[in-house]
Amino acid sequence: MKKKKRYTSPPWRWYDFADTFFVECPACRNAAIVKIPGAFHTKKAAAHCIKCNWQTDYEARQIYQPADNAVCAECNTKLPPSTIKLPKINKFAIINCEKCTAQNRVVRWTKSTLKYNQTGIIEPVFGLNLYFQAQIGSNTLWVINEKHLHVILQFTEAKLRQKADVSYRMTFVEKLPKFIIAAKNREKVLETLLRWEKAMEAFGLK
Repeated sequence: MKKKKRYTSPPWRWYDFADTFFVECPACRNAAIVKIPGAFHTKKAAAHCIKCNWQTDYEARQIYQPADNAVCAECNTKLPPSTIKLPKINKFAIINCEKCTAQNRVVRWTKSTLKYNQTGIIEPVFGLNLYFQAQIGSNTLWVINEKHLHVILQFTEAKLRQKADVSYRMTFVEKLPKFIIAAKNREKVLETLLRWEKAMEAFGLK
């Protein structure tokens, strides 16, 4: 009798994976890598393409915009959002009031990260599209890196899944979307994950 595969990996949590993201290069559309030294150290994040010379880091993507809560000095009406985006703080920005047309000098600025995308299946720092994503029916399967892929692959392949004995409420695999482990999708999910595994090996992604 063939022994059933059992899933017995450690009780992973999301931040155990979130130091590396395989993304789509915005310059050549090939695979690129975002590195975050620790799941919450976003200010040290950096990205580079494995094919072309594109690269960036957290500081390079910082922009300054006039504060969006400024009011007109003449009529006290809230000023409209500004389209000004600068790589460093200027002394002031001129914003016209939509109500009385007065010109206002705004001297307060806000700092933010200029992201490549605001929506979609993206990594959290630069807003770059994840490289490995595919439609499974009406749902999207995605992985962020090799370690992430292998945990999902092992969990999906297993016929027996033992619940981890941990103090916190749910582990990463227990939070997986139901479509990933649904019987009707199992073959397609496994096929996709195995294809991605080979692609990562071919690209030398680690």
